[in-house]
Parts: sequence; C-alpha cells; structure tokens
Amino acid sequence: MKTLTKSEPVTRRRAESGQAIVLLAVALVALIGITGLAIDGGGLFFLQRDAQNAADAAAVAATYALCTHGTAAEMNAAAQTAAAQNGFTNGQAGRTVTVSNPPTNGIKAGNSSYIQVDITATKPAYFIQVVYKGPLKVSVRAIGYCQPAFSASDFPGIVGLSTTCNNTVNWDGAGGSVSTDDPTHALIWSNYEVKIGGGGQDNDVSGIVQAVTSVTPPLSDQNTTYDPAGGLPQQNQSPVMSDPLSDLYQTSFYAPGGSVATWVPSGMYHSFTSNWSPSNQALSGMYYVDGDVSLGNNLTYPEPGLSIIATGEIRAAASARFQAHYYRYSQQQADNRESGSTGVLFFANKTVTNCGTNAIQVSGEQDMEGLIYAPNGAVDLSGDHLTLHGVIVAQVISTSGSSLVWVSEPSVIPPRPPLVTLSE
Repeated sequence: MKTLTKSEPVTRRRAESGQAIVLLAVALVALIGITGLAIDGGGLFFLQRDAQNAADAAAVAATYALCTHGTAAEMNAAAQTAAAQNGFTNGQAGRTVTVSNPPTNGIKAGNSSYIQVDITATKPAYFIQVVYKGPLKVSVRAIGYCQPAFSASDFPGIVGLSTTCNNTVNWDGAGGSVSTDDPTHALIWSNYEVKIGGGGQDNDVSGIVQAVTSVTPPLSDQNTTYDPAGGLPQQNQSPVMSDPLSDLYQTSFYAPGGSVATWVPSGMYHSFTSNWSPSNQALSGMYYVDGDVSLGNNLTYPEPGLSIIATGEIRAAASARFQAHYYRYSQQQADNRESGSTGVLFFANKTVTNCGTNAIQVSGEQDMEGLIYAPNGAVDLSGDHLTLHGVIVAQVISTSGSSLVWVSEPSVIPPRPPLVTLSE
C-alpha cells in the first residue's frame, strides 16, 4: 500500500486551485459576452429603430418633392434634411444616407414613381468586443411612392386607349356635335386612329382632335366642319397616352368595404354579387355589381344621381330611356371631403380582346352626365338625340345615329392632391 507524503495534499490543492481559475476566467468571458449581448445588442436594436424612422421620414420628404415636380437635387436635399432632423446626418458619425430615384433594388427597381432611401450607421462596441471584434452596423431601407396630383382641367373629353384597333375613336352619324368649353385643350385623343363624320351629314367638331396615327376623313369631307374653321386635326402625335385614370378608378374601391364604398351613406350604397337587370323602379345612389348590368324598362333616376360600377358589362337599350347624372352626395358630406363625387356614371371593367366587343353599350334617346369608363373594353353610343356631358375613356369608342350631342366636361372628374405613401 502506497503511503502519502506530506507534500501531496498541498500539490493537489494547488492543481485544483489552478483549474478553478481557468473555469472562473471562462465563466467571466461568458458573463461579459452575455452582458455585451444585452447592452450592445439592445443599443444596436435602438439604433436600427431610429435609423428606420429616419429613413421613413427621409423617403416621405423626398417623395413629396417628387410629387411636386422637384428636381433630383431637391429630392436629395429634402431626404438629407429629414434624415438629419432625425439624428442621421450623411457623412457624420459613421452614417450614410443615400437617395435613389428610381429605386435600384427590389420589385420597384426602375420605377420612377418610387424613391429609395438607404441609411447605414455604426456604433461603438462595449462589452461585446470581448467576443466580437467587428463593427456594430445597421442598414435600413425605405421606399416611398408618389401618386401625382390630378386635375382634369386639361383632360381630353374623349380618350381612345387602344394602339391597334382601327377607328379607335369613331364619331359617326348625322347632325351631331362634339364640343368643349375650353378650346385650348384637346377635345379628342386617340392612341391610334380617329374617324369623324363618315357618311353622316352636318357634323360639327369644336375643339382639338389629336391622334397618334391618323385622323380621317380629311377636311375635304364637306359633311364635317371644324372650329376653328379650316383647322386641321393633329395626327402623328406622340407619345402614346397610358390610361390616365387607372390609379383613380378601380372596381375594388367600389366593392363592399372599399375606400369609396365606405363613405357612401347608408341606403345610398347597393351591391349585387351576380348579374343585375333592374326595371320598373327608381335608381338612386351607388351600385356595385359583380357581374353584368342590363337596364330595363320604366326606370327613373331621382336625386342625388346614379353611379353604376360593374365587373362585367353595362347595357342600356333604347327602351330604357333615362335622364341621369352621376351620383353626388350631400353638400354637408362634400364639405368634409375634397369632392362631392367620384364623377362616375358608368364604369365597366369587362376585359375584351375583340375591338368590336362592347363593355358599355347605350342606345336610344338618353341624356347623361358623368364619366363613362371602360378601361379594358369598348364603348358604343347610338340612337337619336342622345346627349352626354362629361368624359369617355375606353379602349375603343364609337357613336352612331342622328343629333348626337357630346360636350366635354372634364370637371365631372374631381381633382386629387398628390398622395405620398411608404410602400416598404
């Protein structure tokens, strides 16, 4: 049996003491790391939050400058000022603020209606540097969207959107007139062709007629007179006009719960989930139809007017005679809003691929006021003594009959201030 000497317990105690020191050092490093994670990590979190707030403010400021026709320098200055006011000055304290219009990253890249603001920032490390030697850095991004202000004061009264359909705008018939209250602005615009007069007699056109391709017949057609006399319609115009109302009018705005539907007073808003064929009743207010609309006989249209929005087509036959203007809510409501109405009389969102297929068809002796809008289809107006005051926008527009009277009144479309939003 081995006998312990007096020195062995001392040596063991020293070895155990050395192990304890190593374990204590490891525990201390871990404790400092955890402390650093809590303190430096928390500081990094707050830095990222503040940087995101600054990026959002900078994006809004820059986008507003974009919406009010600011230059690139003005957009950048607006963003830098907003970021600095929120504690992030470009080039100071390890912080950078970069403004891009259009954005250079993401799904909005290349779209000039958007502005991208990127902010990077660093902060000193404290406890965490025991286990992490790199810089503490955050990178944030904000994307702003500008929906420009809209005013219909210089808006054409008839806009044919198709770039391929012959006779994109075809005003035919006898004894008709097309006019505008402001002769300095375009009366008719077509992305392809305009045909006025045809075989009809004594048609008068008072205003500017413009087409990307051609306007026919020429002035040698004695059945059509132009005001000013001898004024040649303007053809070979550019560029093609994209739908100017696509942001303003979408069927989802009018669907139950939509942004427009929610402000229509109770009893004035009506929705249908399938095809709708009213007859023998009074129609007043706003009607949203998820399907087709066929206006029948014996209908009346009392105040405050009528708006029909359909995902399908809208038809009003000659037997469904009416005198109707677009729905307008009360003046008390209008006082609390930018406008008293959306200006819509008929809005049909049916998509058609055939140039001759109609989304909106009205015939007979009708008297209408408002916007007739078929962004994906054709509008056909026909009959005797049919009158319209307002605006027509569609892929293809055609009229026929006698004594057709159309007066351009873009004022039915309410103005809209610039809209600035954060999209990301």
